[in-house]
Amino acid sequence: MEKERLSIKDPDYFSEEERKDTALVNKNRSLLEANYYKQFDVQLAFAKEFFNSYVSLDLVNNIARNNKYNHLAEEVFNLLSDSLLQLPKATVTKESFLNKNKVRIGSIAPEFEMNDRFGRNIKLSNYRGKYLLLDFWASWCLPCRQEHPNLVALYDDFKVANFDILSVSIDSKKDKWLNAIIEDGLIWGQISDLKASNGEVYLKYGISTIPCNFLLDPRGKVIAKDLNGQDLRDKIKEVVNIQANMH
Repeated sequence: MEKERLSIKDPDYFSEEERKDTALVNKNRSLLEANYYKQFDVQLAFAKEFFNSYVSLDLVNNIARNNKYNHLAEEVFNLLSDSLLQLPKATVTKESFLNKNKVRIGSIAPEFEMNDRFGRNIKLSNYRGKYLLLDFWASWCLPCRQEHPNLVALYDDFKVANFDILSVSIDSKKDKWLNAIIEDGLIWGQISDLKASNGEVYLKYGISTIPCNFLLDPRGKVIAKDLNGQDLRDKIKEVVNIQANMH
């Protein structure tokens, strides 16, 4: 798998000419992502089989940092032997799971308020009555920026269907945050307290890595977490269609 990964050219190292080929950029990104998660699958299978090995704890601890695989890592973590679960690294891993589960699917997203880029006070509850993608990002986060074209397309396609986006930035420098908003063409609500990972909302929502997102229903209930690309589009399409059929 590592050989396979090295055989796929990372679009970050593409020449100007290669970058113009959007299909190639997208193809290589999705191949690299598939390889990345395939390695996680193999590592988790190893940890399940060798539940008494320190290597297994180490692998689970590493995978637990990934938003998409966090719940799978937790399942395997709970299968590890008691002797491993007594170790300091296990305590740290357990705390990261508790943190991640502060805002679970099915729970109501905690209320908060913060200023937007124009200095206006915005409350999460202002968005009640709509499907809302609560998106956490930062100007320095490359995967966040790479996801922005997808979010722009989603917003354009679904804003008429009772859907909105609210982006919370984990930036600390206002000029970099504002420049990234303009560069990426983000026209929906943009808020930040510019306290980076010490921000109240970041801590309240138990976030450890970005990009990270929560899809909320019109009552503010979390119905999905950490979806991106086509998975996110499919989920929004599904819930928006369900609502349309109910009327």
